[in-house]
Amino acid sequence: MAPSFWSLRPSSRRALATTAWVTVAGTALAWSATQLSPFSTRSSLALASGEIEGLYLTQLAEDPARALFTTRRENSTWTRDQAAQAGDPYWVRRYGDPARPGLPERILLTSRSRGAHLLVPLGALELERALSEPREEDEALADRPRVRCSLTQLFWNRSFAGVFLHLRFPEREVVADGSATGEPRDFDLVIVRENELVTTDFLLQPNGEIYRAALADGRVPAGELRRNPLTGDELVLLVYQEPDAEGVPLFSPVSLLDELRLCWGAQLGTVLDDRWRIDRAPAYTLEPPSGELRARVRRNGALHLAARLEGRDERRALELALARFANS
Repeated sequence: MAPSFWSLRPSSRRALATTAWVTVAGTALAWSATQLSPFSTRSSLALASGEIEGLYLTQLAEDPARALFTTRRENSTWTRDQAAQAGDPYWVRRYGDPARPGLPERILLTSRSRGAHLLVPLGALELERALSEPREEDEALADRPRVRCSLTQLFWNRSFAGVFLHLRFPEREVVADGSATGEPRDFDLVIVRENELVTTDFLLQPNGEIYRAALADGRVPAGELRRNPLTGDELVLLVYQEPDAEGVPLFSPVSLLDELRLCWGAQLGTVLDDRWRIDRAPAYTLEPPSGELRARVRRNGALHLAARLEGRDERRALELALARFANS
């Protein structure tokens, strides 16, 4: 019987050649794995960041519908001597765009004590429009509630999830009611475009009742109206529960009507109301994005693309959009 391959004693030359071949093959396989899988790239992205806000969401093991929210990376880490993580708990609702399934999902965070946050992925934004801002004298930022907007690097369970536009909606203010803690002041949001109107509560949920009650009484909320010319002349108004309270205009860089319809679908009812006359409302005076912001978006957009979070076609579209935005 002829001796098998495994019973032969290899020569030094053959052993060295086999070792070299295995080393080359292993290196090639490891390199191919890093090219095919984005996980190793994503793990190093945080080291290259730091110029925009980082936001860390850690899903609760005992309640997957909620997540801890923090802007400190160290607070999202389990420690050996403390079986707990820091952060504020929020309910999480994720939703996508059926017309663009290759994009990361949007995320709506809600907490009755801390309000609502909306996270829209970079690839879903028309960058020139979404990153323009109203002049400070138009928005009166220091004197009334507003939607705070910023770019953020999002980490889900400590894994890089992409660059998002972060919209932080107003919290309920506490008013004195004779008790030691006071009572939160409820409000609804009213969003109007042409004669289409939707209303939500302060958590962007489709159960706002304040405007419906006013409509049943034949009243239109009083107060200043402002429209955003970059979102189809959309108007966003914060409406308090008190009948004599004036509404507060809010600036949103994205169309809340479109976002809420994607989020809630048929649950979000639409009212046709011709009394608003949006064309008569003054428009926000908007400032285009600065050169510094364009450079920041270009650098962080490159990190986002490196993570390969979108499908190939969406990544190509985002790459072209970033190039146009940076060179505008």
